[in-house]
Amino acid sequence: MANAKTVITLSALLGPWFQVAGQQMVDKYLWEFDTLGVGGHPNDAFNDHQAFVDAAAFFQARHGYGTLILEDGEYIMGVQQLRNVNDPSPGPGWDDFRYPTGALSAPNCKSLVASQNGFLLDSCFNFTIQGGTNTSVRYRDCLYYGTFLRDSITGEVSSAVGVTDTIVLDTLQQDTIEVQRCMTCLDSLILPQWLNIPLRHAAVGTMFTFTYCDSVAVRNVELNGNIDAAILGGKAAFDGMQTAYDGVNLWASSRCLIENVHAHHFGRDGLMLAGDIYTDSVPFADAYPGLQVSTDTADNNDTILTNRTVLFDNQVLGSQFHWNGRQGFSWTGLAGLTMSDCELNYNGAGRLSSSPGSGMDIEGIGGPMRVRHGVFTDCRYLHNQNGGVVSSDAACLGQQHFTFTNCTLKAGSEGSALWPTSRGMRFYGCQIYGQVEHLFEQAEDLPPRNPDFNLMFHNTNFYEEDGQWSYLGD
Repeated sequence: MANAKTVITLSALLGPWFQVAGQQMVDKYLWEFDTLGVGGHPNDAFNDHQAFVDAAAFFQARHGYGTLILEDGEYIMGVQQLRNVNDPSPGPGWDDFRYPTGALSAPNCKSLVASQNGFLLDSCFNFTIQGGTNTSVRYRDCLYYGTFLRDSITGEVSSAVGVTDTIVLDTLQQDTIEVQRCMTCLDSLILPQWLNIPLRHAAVGTMFTFTYCDSVAVRNVELNGNIDAAILGGKAAFDGMQTAYDGVNLWASSRCLIENVHAHHFGRDGLMLAGDIYTDSVPFADAYPGLQVSTDTADNNDTILTNRTVLFDNQVLGSQFHWNGRQGFSWTGLAGLTMSDCELNYNGAGRLSSSPGSGMDIEGIGGPMRVRHGVFTDCRYLHNQNGGVVSSDAACLGQQHFTFTNCTLKAGSEGSALWPTSRGMRFYGCQIYGQVEHLFEQAEDLPPRNPDFNLMFHNTNFYEEDGQWSYLGD
């Protein structure tokens, strides 16, 4: 009894970060969360979204510790509700994304819809999504994505594509002139408010989200964003659709595994590894003891403990990320990544394209979440809109050490094969087709020079063309 009291006391103190001692693993099929016979079963044309939500609630209550089994066949996900600007939220687990986010008084697009989360776990451990030999999860048809106009009287919704800006010449006489370019949610020209331009924004959300989780796996499943059947509006920003419509998001999660996953045709990214810039006075590992993380020994001399790089040690194996609107894979946080035998092709090259439009974008947010130590083996980054691999460290001091072995990078029709801007990028036995630009260069006025930061190509070949395509840009 004393031990049980100890467990209860620690659990109360640490909340979800206390892994339950002796927690039994459990396997559940999605159909066990059936709602009135119309959810959780593959190939029946019914939306299985509620079954996924109920399954997430079940495993959330036990902090993970089990497997959700998805049988062969197709499951359907995705829920949106049209809403007026001042409507209350439909309930917990729903989002009404504004774009851009920030102060309510700032120029932005209010939400056209409320979207319900897909499968989401927070602070869970030892959990697996397990598909079969032919398992897929598809977003349903006719989800709104982008900017729209909605008539406040009739409720009619129309795409904002082609809607022109209205520039105010005289606020007293309300004289205006139209400029033939599309408005976005970033455009302050939606003000002043008397113009009453009813520009609205719609996001879809993320299929599978894991926040502050440890030892989570997603295996053997196709994730179909179904962008071709979405109702597309105008751009949310000048550089494309920068709002949620993603496959898998690992948010500040450690020792996770993505294996044999094919994430394609999402409006934004197939896969994201991300987190917040951590600024607490407690080191990250102490604040989240349920995560089995360590700190980079290279930062041992940093006297600010909370700024030391946290190593999350995630893996992506044997997976594909194709035809997504922005990236196949966005790596903006969580140092320590192994990626092997993966393909990231044709991203940003489909019916919509958002910047950077690359196969893989390494663009860290800095602080202890900074991006470091990536090992990429036998991966292919082919024909992406803007770059096969883009590594931009402008916002991430200390982004470094990425090794590519036996990888193939081919430029797309409008972009480059590679932007190696970060420190310590090494390429061994790789094949590169097309331009390599934005090369890393150490600043000469900031000695001492560190040879470990040099950009290096070893036994790597560069080509202008192959048997089918010329990769020379303008």
